[in-house]
Amino acid sequence: MPLASRFCRCILLILCLGAMTSGQAVVTDDANTSSAYPTKNFGSSIALLVCTGSNTYIKFSLANLGSGVTGSNVSKATLILYTDFVLTPGTMDVYQVNGSWSEGKITYNNAPALGTQLFSAVSINSTGYLSLDLTSTVQAWLNGTLANNGIALVPSSGSAISVSFDSKENLLTSHTAQLSLVLVSAGPQGTQGVQGPPGPQGATGAAGPAGAQGPKGDTGATGPQGPQGIAGPPGPAGGVSLIQQKAALLQWYRQDFAVGGGPVAVASDGANIWAANAESNNVTELRASDGANLGTFAVGGLPQGIAFDGANIWVTNFNSNNVTELRASDGANLGTFAVGSFPFGIAFDGAHIWVASLSNTVSRF
Repeated sequence: MPLASRFCRCILLILCLGAMTSGQAVVTDDANTSSAYPTKNFGSSIALLVCTGSNTYIKFSLANLGSGVTGSNVSKATLILYTDFVLTPGTMDVYQVNGSWSEGKITYNNAPALGTQLFSAVSINSTGYLSLDLTSTVQAWLNGTLANNGIALVPSSGSAISVSFDSKENLLTSHTAQLSLVLVSAGPQGTQGVQGPPGPQGATGAAGPAGAQGPKGDTGATGPQGPQGIAGPPGPAGGVSLIQQKAALLQWYRQDFAVGGGPVAVASDGANIWAANAESNNVTELRASDGANLGTFAVGGLPQGIAFDGANIWVTNFNSNNVTELRASDGANLGTFAVGSFPFGIAFDGAHIWVASLSNTVSRF
């Protein structure tokens, strides 16, 4: 190929790549509704539920892109969701939303009507990331031909799906919904702005290497003997381990011990440590003296809180709406007991176990 032709093609490729950039829309509202609680708002929940009777609504702001950006400047728009729990695999549909709503006020009773179906029978079988192409919808939002009321995730007809996605309030895995954009140039580059003021002076650099040693000088006269110095501190006693020395000097050290997936809470029974593992739906028992793994015991869905009542271990199961009681001596399952919706906190008062649920109830056992 002639050299001039190769050069022209390289220049054309550089110009095309230079005209493209990326952008990120900001999620402003996300919440789910529930037919079981038709007047309750779930805008502050850490999970976005999609199951029978529960739809999820998500809305993004495009204001940070600037007023000059239109649909013609968007070549790709990708919605990215994180599935944090799958109770029952199944399929869901994705819709445009035909009315305004807000995270702090939406309920099952006042939810806006669904608009055009964007995707049908999206399969959810396991936890992890899910990507959906929303290019045409985002272009319509920017062009003003479609009101930006967000999207809705709805169980497909006949599907027994029961899953949850991370909300922007989730502090456990913190995988907020994202809307990533690939933008093409919105116009020619503007003129260069004025030079800003000089920054503050940087820190002093490290000292340079020592110079070469000079020649040896003449030996001086011997000076008078100085007074005897004070006695130094006594050395450490023999036979004491490094761990004991550090503990005596309050120089604590860190040790890590493997447990299950996504540990979120711990409790002590006086001899052992119990860890609640949210992602693996179980608890792990560790010997407190050396961290040895004494066993892993199954509980309900998405365990969140854990407490010891003097004989047994109690665990709150956020997605199962119940608590599990385990015998502390051997981990045997002593029973599962229903509580309010989405139980979270748990405490023992010396006589009773108390469980706090997001359904605005507290249960006592």
